[in-house]
Amino acid sequence: MQNSEKLKSLFIIEDHSIVREGLKKVFTRKYGFNICGEAQTLTEASACLSLLKPDLILLDQQLPDGLGSEAAGDLQQTVPKAKIVLLTGFPVHEYIAKGKESAVARVLFKSLDAATLRQEVMDVLRLEYPSGEKKVEVNLSPREKEIMGLLATGLLNKEIAGKLSLSEKTIRNTISGIFFKLGVGNRTEAALLWRDTE
Repeated sequence: MQNSEKLKSLFIIEDHSIVREGLKKVFTRKYGFNICGEAQTLTEASACLSLLKPDLILLDQQLPDGLGSEAAGDLQQTVPKAKIVLLTGFPVHEYIAKGKESAVARVLFKSLDAATLRQEVMDVLRLEYPSGEKKVEVNLSPREKEIMGLLATGLLNKEIAGKLSLSEKTIRNTISGIFFKLGVGNRTEAALLWRDTE
């Protein structure tokens, strides 16, 4: 068990109890986490976040009283030092793009397996990975990184080709190579594994 002084505190904002319970099982003390609180709505969360001051907020996108992506800025003003990870059940790329420019540190899909979800959050908090859970390494060429960066914002192959003055076939072939290197099968999975290398 981790020393309590080294544990990272997490606050969960999620309206489905089964999801909250699942997240609690993923982020245990064994991996350096302490669930300091939970809320079913944004209103409920706002009432206690300033007191709990968590290191990270796991924020559902679809909540009864609003969208997580739109509320993230206000939540961060309440707890300036907290990292915010947006959880969504829908592969909507604009959330990923918006996350790079807003209070959202990362956008993750609820369909991720427990180990990958935990790994992503550890990366946000820059925690050391326990043995047996290795961080995904991304080894892409400069051109592949450029294309991957555009893909992660939700652009289609034709739009990427236009921006880079390349043929759509070249973009399609390059993306296939990126998928192979990342070990993923689609654009959503690739976007989730993407790391900002700048």
